Amino acid sequence: MRESGWVEHLKHVVRQQPLIATRPSLAQVGRVPAMRRPRAVFCGVGLSSGRQLGAGVPLDVLGMLVPAERLRQAIDAETLLVLIADEHARHVVGDPQHVDGCADDWVDLLQRLRRSFGLRHLRIVRASDFHHRTGYRSVLDGVKQRAGQQADPYFVRQAADVAFLHRQLGGLLKVGWTLQNVSAPRTSRDEAAFDRELHRWVNDDVPVVYCRAGRVLSDQRPKAPPYLVIEPARRLCLDPHEQPVSKLRWADLDVSPDTARAVRRHLKAIARAVRQTLMPLSGPLERQIETLLGRLYQDVRVEQLLIPGRNSPWECEPPVEAPLHGDAGACS
Repeated sequence: MRESGWVEHLKHVVRQQPLIATRPSLAQVGRVPAMRRPRAVFCGVGLSSGRQLGAGVPLDVLGMLVPAERLRQAIDAETLLVLIADEHARHVVGDPQHVDGCADDWVDLLQRLRRSFGLRHLRIVRASDFHHRTGYRSVLDGVKQRAGQQADPYFVRQAADVAFLHRQLGGLLKVGWTLQNVSAPRTSRDEAAFDRELHRWVNDDVPVVYCRAGRVLSDQRPKAPPYLVIEPARRLCLDPHEQPVSKLRWADLDVSPDTARAVRRHLKAIARAVRQTLMPLSGPLERQIETLLGRLYQDVRVEQLLIPGRNSPWECEPPVEAPLHGDAGACS
């Protein structure tokens, strides 16, 4: 691929992929001056919301990782790099043992994705692998100085991650997520808000593409980070015991029709992206999800039982008036 042609290939995928928020992505790509083709496509996954660690991995994360792989193919990047933000969570949650366990689960899941779907360009790195190196500490000190004392320490650490990896790998295309398909307000807690600070604190011009937020089976908080789940009963999860038929059927009894349709529409877009990029799927949505989970966990014996507290909010009976509890809206 010609170095000058990668931007048009990138814009084509942005316009064609329903899981990508088109307008903010094109705006971000357009603000970056002519530059060399990025050598890696980068995604970061957070482990906590506030002081609470995630309780599993939502299926929605494929709504970020699959478009990221498609973008990697389109611009002929060498690597799809996924950063697990374990060091960040240690500073926020303050429970190193549980943070390490959560990060280990993410490594296992990403390795499964690589094996099951032939993602040979996928590279997994934990923040703790490099946060204590002299080179990273130097970059972090520079970002801290430009950001000032009032800046969010989590944002500062994230910005240093992007700057350090951008230089180490010869250029990044960052893939994040946004709550809406327009320019995010300054109070937003999605990655679009973070990227405003990134461009102020980091001299390097890093192109950014935004995927849509994950969807929650909740009328109160219908959107959430695609990689973070606090209440697994309200999200379809990447789990060998997940029961998509039961969870979606019972959800129809508890959430508004608009919320239920939005969740199904998002899941259909993920299934379509999986079909186009990773593996064939057919049949109703629930069957497609079961096929995907079967491939991912083909070495695990799946118990066809409902797991109270994980597979449905109401154990084995539909609710009369089940309370609504949404996931946290952003990763802290």
